[in-house]
Amino acid sequence: MRPGLVYLLDVFCTVPYYQAALCDGLRRRGVRVELGSTSYYQDHEAFRSLGLAPDRGLVDIVAWLPRLPRWLRRPLKLLEGLVNYGLLAVRFLLFPPAILHVQYLALVPLGVPLELWLIRLCRWRGTRVVYTVHDVLPHDTGMRHAEQFRQVYELADRLICHSDSMRRQVSGKFAIPAGRIEVIPHGLLQASRNELSRSEARARLGLPVGPVLVLTLGIIKPYKGIPFLLDAWAELCRQPGDALLVVAGTGPADLLAELRAQAGRLGLGGSVRFDFRYLSQEELDAYHEAADILVYPYRSITTSGALLTGLARRKPIVATRLPAFEDLLCDGETARLVEYGDTAGLARALARWIEDPSERARYGQATARLVEADLSWDTICRRTCACYESLNDKGKRTA
Repeated sequence: MRPGLVYLLDVFCTVPYYQAALCDGLRRRGVRVELGSTSYYQDHEAFRSLGLAPDRGLVDIVAWLPRLPRWLRRPLKLLEGLVNYGLLAVRFLLFPPAILHVQYLALVPLGVPLELWLIRLCRWRGTRVVYTVHDVLPHDTGMRHAEQFRQVYELADRLICHSDSMRRQVSGKFAIPAGRIEVIPHGLLQASRNELSRSEARARLGLPVGPVLVLTLGIIKPYKGIPFLLDAWAELCRQPGDALLVVAGTGPADLLAELRAQAGRLGLGGSVRFDFRYLSQEELDAYHEAADILVYPYRSITTSGALLTGLARRKPIVATRLPAFEDLLCDGETARLVEYGDTAGLARALARWIEDPSERARYGQATARLVEADLSWDTICRRTCACYESLNDKGKRTA
């Protein structure tokens, strides 16, 4: 039995590529689904490339205003979001969806209760609520927002976690019954829109063709462990070899300045290239194609969109030994995993692959097999539909 209208809620467009892939997959399975999001201002093709469009009943202006400075974009986006939540409250009061599938709640960590009010309104009108746990708690905040998210988790009829380790965290920290938590993997993100060879990609980015290129890519934040990676790279550079580390993406100005300063103190010189800026989808594609090894030196993580994007490129991966990574990757089979802080171990893992192209190729093939077997959106959407259908049993929760 298919559900009625499913409304995928991410008003601030925080997880656009996940939202788009899920919406597209559900639509292909015959589900009536509406994309409850505004446009993604950094990539207007995020939805259009899949033939999708955001909810036309929402105010969607800020994403289309070019060259807005960050200090102005943020308050305007907040104002737009507040208006949109008001519009949704009126709509859902009159015409509630069968299922509200919440993808991201940007206001909860700010202490603004509008999103919680909207969920309660929907429940009062008979809507069943599903919440995808992309992060158990916001990164680098400890337990500061635990009480707000406890309310979110208790309001949801079903929680979707992307791994067993995440399910254990949610169940353990918030005493959520196991029957209300579904484990559905996070699918691959941002399939390449380019058809570039390795040499063409490097030429486009101004990178040398010869060295083995080790890449870490994405929004740069403290939990992503870049200082640890630089320390390991300094140890690796004591050994002979032709390799280049690229750290690409944007982040807080003070953190980026600290990374540059650390590289200077370590004497890394031309063995590291920093590309600290927003990267277009085409540039992200080119960097992934140019890379020989992808590295994820994270200190902590619950779900990594960057890893899922990297897996889609079928490259050999070195990552830290964290539960979220171990749920997907097996050390010695599909990746090399090292303990966070083990600079010698990380240096050895990278050095082995830099020196041995056949090993890189073997692990790249293992990554491809993992992708094809376990992380298809068809499987993910089939299991998501089963989650929806489980709520049709008289609308009762599973204790």
